[in-house]
Amino acid sequence: MTGEKSAAAVGPVVVELTGLVEPATFDRVPDALEALWESIRLLPLGSLQLNWFKEMLIGEDALLRAEDVLRRGEGLVLPFTLADRPHVLTMQSVGREAPM
Repeated sequence: MTGEKSAAAVGPVVVELTGLVEPATFDRVPDALEALWESIRLLPLGSLQLNWFKEMLIGEDALLRAEDVLRRGEGLVLPFTLADRPHVLTMQSVGREAPM
């Protein structure tokens, strides 16, 4: 993963792809982003969606962006649609998981 390391690491985090992958906990945000990318890239997404997720999850500023929203008490919430129905990729700090 590229991009500069943030001043203070954030973690652990819980990630999920609703309706596709059960929630999983990661101690480090970079590991969570990489795992999310490995799951997302296998889905039948169009090239535009896939490129957008690639930028959001492993692009140059992905780690800084993710850690910034987590520090603010927010989380990543990235909706997408497959043929079956809408889904949401989420990443939240442990203890701040929001019911979907």
